[in-house]
Amino acid sequence: MNVNQIIAEQLSININYINNINLLKQEGATIPFIARYRKEKTGNLDEVAVATIFEKITYFEDLSKRKETIVKTIDGLGKLTPDLKLKIEQCIDNNILEDLKLISYTKAQFYVHVCQ
Repeated sequence: MNVNQIIAEQLSININYINNINLLKQEGATIPFIARYRKEKTGNLDEVAVATIFEKITYFEDLSKRKETIVKTIDGLGKLTPDLKLKIEQCIDNNILEDLKLISYTKAQFYVHVCQ
């Protein structure tokens, strides 16, 4: 499932509008510009809705970067299994993602991580 589809389901907004807003965001368009001058591409969504979509897009971009870091870290420990990697890739919640990371630590590594 791609990010735009997840956002569309979470916010109950047509996926075409999410795709259009994501493209406009990547092109550098601002929230007010999109809400005022690209209504045909957004289904007349207001600034609040567009801002919420921007926040979700940014959240999932950051989550993707974090997933890459966690996979590298766990792989470096030699504890990355195909099942764990799949769980990490499918995760859409940052808290659960961090829990998956902590599960892979040994007790000593966990305490070092918590104390830092």
